[in-house]
Amino acid sequence: MRNFLIYYSLTLSIYIVEIILFSYFIDFYDLSVLLINGILRFFLVIIFTILVRMLVFKHTENFYIKFIPLIIINPLASSLMLSILVFLLDFKIIFLKIFADLIVSLILYFVMNRYS
Repeated sequence: MRNFLIYYSLTLSIYIVEIILFSYFIDFYDLSVLLINGILRFFLVIIFTILVRMLVFKHTENFYIKFIPLIIINPLASSLMLSILVFLLDFKIIFLKIFADLIVSLILYFVMNRYS
């Protein structure tokens, strides 16, 4: 349970930065929402992975080899989930992004925990 709390404390901290940056970029740049989401996710997932490795999965052998696919999958899954929600629901994009990211984050946490 302790690792779960540390994991989600890190997630929340990085996620606040991501939401601020996402809001800024969609308001001021004429780029695809999915492109902005994917690029931000990619860089912030790398930072998050380094931190979570040091604090939660410190005893996991070959951590980066095991979780490089997740580093790649996370931005793609998040953007895919966002595009599905945008298609299905009529809410503000920022709320859909938060919901999509929460779903993907929970799935990836349980996958990482299972294989660590």
